[in-house]
Amino acid sequence: MPMLYTPEHAPRPLTVEQEELVHEHAMRILEEIGVDVLHDQGRKLFESAGQRVEGERVRLDRTFVM
Repeated sequence: MPMLYTPEHAPRPLTVEQEELVHEHAMRILEEIGVDVLHDQGRKLFESAGQRVEGERVRLDRTFVM
């Protein structure tokens, strides 16, 4: 099946400014709220990488994510 658009010509549902805003909010969520990591070894890996682990909740530093 042929592609309808090449990646560089695909329609953009968000403006660049909107993409930046979504990115900033995602980084803030990862830093302030965090994510639940249910796998023990996964939490240990995050902790050994310097991320904050509190119970099952892991808060990720934005530089680590990037």
